[in-house]
Amino acid sequence: MRQYLVWIFCAGVVLCAPPAQALYFGGGTGDGYGYALGDSRSWGFFGGPGRGEVMTLTAAQTLMTFTSAAVQTFTMGDPSTAASTLTIRQDTAIGAGVLAAKGLRVIIPAALDMTWNTAKTALTVTGSAAGKVSASAPALTVTYPDNKTMLISVLADFVDTDTIVVAGMEFNNFTFIGTDYLELDISGAGSLYEFDPFQKMILAPERSRGFLGGAGRGENELDIYQLPRNALDLGILF
Repeated sequence: MRQYLVWIFCAGVVLCAPPAQALYFGGGTGDGYGYALGDSRSWGFFGGPGRGEVMTLTAAQTLMTFTSAAVQTFTMGDPSTAASTLTIRQDTAIGAGVLAAKGLRVIIPAALDMTWNTAKTALTVTGSAAGKVSASAPALTVTYPDNKTMLISVLADFVDTDTIVVAGMEFNNFTFIGTDYLELDISGAGSLYEFDPFQKMILAPERSRGFLGGAGRGENELDIYQLPRNALDLGILF
């Protein structure tokens, strides 16, 4: 992530210093986020082709990097499938930051009809803070408070730039089609703190049917097993 110091030109030729900690970030291919902070701190984020979001942070909150390695696509009825690697980094602890008393929770949102494979408790972890989440890194043991939440215990509080990279997770139970983003919680309360910029999608299976035409033509039909519960618009060709 690139970081630039911004100076502000006032009326005339007077050069004004930027507000404390005025930071501008160039976004990648994921979501672009614009943050407005109190306490004389302003952050500007320029997103890539993803969606743009606006959030309001207070001086007691922490900036985090939370990202998987890629967009992933699944099909209804798929078997357990490997999840892409997750990177979690504490960028700036304006408040408490990542605490041993709270842990890290990676949550599959309700709009995604899939779960974690809760049998996969033995994962791997690398990064500068690997030893703060596992006493035997790179081996990492996680737990699942429920099948939508993966809990990574934290042994020591994070400091700025502390990073972990977690691998070996699996998704399971791809029930309905839909799309959404994984969520990170650092509060210990199961609440949303940050989005993964790379979406996860569950698609309907496709079936190709052959039709024997008479005097007319033969056509292929795209058949959808089941309509989504989140009211996505689908075009079905007959």
